[in-house]
Amino acid sequence: MGQTSPKKNKGRSSKLTDVQVDELEEYVRMSRETRRMSYLELSSKFPDWNVGELAIKNALERRGYSRCIARQKPPISERNRAIRRSWAEAHLLWSEEDWSRILWSDETYINDSSTRKYVTRMNNSWMFWGCFSGSEKGPCVFWEKDWGNITAESYCQHVLPHVVQYMNSSLESRGRQLVYMHDNAPSHKAVGTRDFLQDKGIEPIFWPAFSPDLNPIEAVWSIMKSSIQQQYPEFERGSQRPSHEVRRIIQEAWDLVTAAQLNVLIKSMPARCRAVVDANGGPTRY
Repeated sequence: MGQTSPKKNKGRSSKLTDVQVDELEEYVRMSRETRRMSYLELSSKFPDWNVGELAIKNALERRGYSRCIARQKPPISERNRAIRRSWAEAHLLWSEEDWSRILWSDETYINDSSTRKYVTRMNNSWMFWGCFSGSEKGPCVFWEKDWGNITAESYCQHVLPHVVQYMNSSLESRGRQLVYMHDNAPSHKAVGTRDFLQDKGIEPIFWPAFSPDLNPIEAVWSIMKSSIQQQYPEFERGSQRPSHEVRRIIQEAWDLVTAAQLNVLIKSMPARCRAVVDANGGPTRY
C-alpha cells in the first residue's frame, strides 16, 4: 500500500507574511504574559489571520524563538533601543505630578495555574484589564467569555468606554486632565481604536515598543498574583475552582492593592527611565 500525503487544512493559511510575523514578534515580546502564552493562545489573538498554532510556531521558530526558552528579557532591535532611550531621556525630568497624570493601563491573564512557567489558558481563566493614575485605581474589566477574542472593535466596545468615563469624571470632579497610556497590542494601535479615541478627544501618550519595564502597572499584576498565592496557595497547583470563584479572588486581589503601593510605583518612574538610558535602550531589571 502506498503512502498517502497528509491532508492540509484548506481553511487556514500555513504561513504568515513578513509583516504579520513582525507584528506577532512585537506582540510576543510585549510583556511577560504574552511571552508565556501557548501557540494556540497566540493564534487566537489574531483572528483575522485565520492561522493555527502550527503556523504561529513555525513563524516564531524561523525568527529564532523556542517556547522552551521563554525569555523574559528578549533582545531588542537597534531601532527600538534608540526609540526607548529617546523616550526615557525625554521623561527623565518629569515630576511625580507629571507621572501621576498618566492613566496607566494593561491586561493580564489569571487562572488557577497562572504562576507556572508555561500557561495554557483554561476555561476558568480570565483576562483582566485594569488601570490606575497616581495613587488611585481606575476601573477594571473582566473579559467575558462570550466577548470572544480581543479585537479593536471589542476593545472599543467593552474597555474604552470605561476609560472615557473615568477620564471625564476626573476632569469634572477634580480638574485633573489625564493622559491615557496603552501599549502596542494589535487591538490598541488599530485604526478603529485610534478613531474611537480621537472622536472622544483622547490622544494617548506615545509608547515605545517592547517597554513593559516602563509601565508600572506590570508590577500591579505581580502584586495581585503574589497576594493570590499567599491567600490561596492551591492556585499554584491548579485547583480548578469554578469560574465565579476565580473572578471573586481576582477582584479581591485588585481591591487589596493599596494607594501606598501605587504611589511607590509612580515614584519609581525616574529610576525606570534612568535604567533604560543606562542600558542604552536595552532591557532593564524592571
